[in-house]
Amino acid sequence: MKNNIRNIFSVIMVCCFCIFSAEQTSAQSSSSSSSPSLLSSSSSWEPTPWYLGIKGGIPFGVSTFSSFGNDKTRLGWSGGVYGGYNINLIFSVEAFYSKGEISGMSVQDDFGYYISDDGEFSFNDDTGSSYNDIYSTASMQRYGLQWNMDIIQLLYLDDEINFKIVLSPSVSAISTKATIKEIENDNVVLKGKNNLNPAIGSDLSFGYKLSKHLNAQIYTSFSWVFGDRIDGMPQHLYDDNFIMEFGIKCAWTFGKKREKAKINNLSSDSEDSGINYNADKIKKIEPATIVTSLPKNNVSTSVTGKDSILLSKKEIGMPDLIIYSSFNEYFIDYRYIYSMKEIVEKLEFDKTLKLYIIGWSDIPEIEKTGHNIAGIRADYVKTWFLNQGIDRKRIYVNENIVNLEKLDLEKNDTRKTEIRIIK
Repeated sequence: MKNNIRNIFSVIMVCCFCIFSAEQTSAQSSSSSSSPSLLSSSSSWEPTPWYLGIKGGIPFGVSTFSSFGNDKTRLGWSGGVYGGYNINLIFSVEAFYSKGEISGMSVQDDFGYYISDDGEFSFNDDTGSSYNDIYSTASMQRYGLQWNMDIIQLLYLDDEINFKIVLSPSVSAISTKATIKEIENDNVVLKGKNNLNPAIGSDLSFGYKLSKHLNAQIYTSFSWVFGDRIDGMPQHLYDDNFIMEFGIKCAWTFGKKREKAKINNLSSDSEDSGINYNADKIKKIEPATIVTSLPKNNVSTSVTGKDSILLSKKEIGMPDLIIYSSFNEYFIDYRYIYSMKEIVEKLEFDKTLKLYIIGWSDIPEIEKTGHNIAGIRADYVKTWFLNQGIDRKRIYVNENIVNLEKLDLEKNDTRKTEIRIIK
């Protein structure tokens, strides 16, 4: 048992060390061969939303028998793989598989409790073995899905933050096969059958980004198992049937090499702006009619009234970036972050440039949402740029509420946020 635990954790730590060392060597080699000037074009790595990892932990089972027995605490072991998709900086969905073993015995002196040869509970010592003289060992396999929410990103929405605190509700199916043995000589008393039971639970993990692609997490999980007992014992007086686990995870985010945009071309025309649109992912469209005025004062606010200046024809052309959202949602999709960071670089290089952000509402469903989703989308994007250090006075926000009577679904696109770079 102890060897299994030691081997799992050794494999995970060696993998983390090797990947991290290779990453650091690659980064140093890249930095030594590239120019530090912002005006030069250099290669960088663009992570994709997909990731894959390995995990290992120490599970504890509490059922009729418990891993925290009256004689000692019995450590289990677990190892597995997982993979997922980052929907945005806050949410991700993940599938996992793990295999392991848990063990337990009675948590108190259960005098008068016996298990018969056919696995039934009994008060008769002539028909079986006393609970105090036996223990249970169960092999375990788990298949599941979980929904991850990064609490740190929920508060700050900044992908430069290396720490994460992730809450993950989950559903799974747990397959167990228990064997009941005598404590004194390990003779087999009863071999259980294969059971496949549903389970619900949640994970809480604390993680750190070791490099651009590699992150490690310490996790604790709880899973309530429905149906048959995980220890193979008959149910009598004891209602608990759950598994707790503590362990570490190590994940690799996939990516691809890309050429970083040149930012020395400061044309206000979006066609020459040098922004990387990720054309294979982000569809650019000609915007519908929008409000095209900005306030004279340097305060980030909604554009209204007569106190405004008109944008040039170039500035009301194609947006520099369009962020699409699902119905009644405003979170920024993972894939747009890299283009937004290039906009930040351009704004930092030329302090005379400003941002004009336009949030669009949903189509007919706008009447059912109960809040101004267009304004929320624009403000959420504005908040992201503020967190990147862009001065509030350089950001103008507008909102475009769809006129349902004049809406032409073939010519208008909604559920989006437009970003323009202006002088």
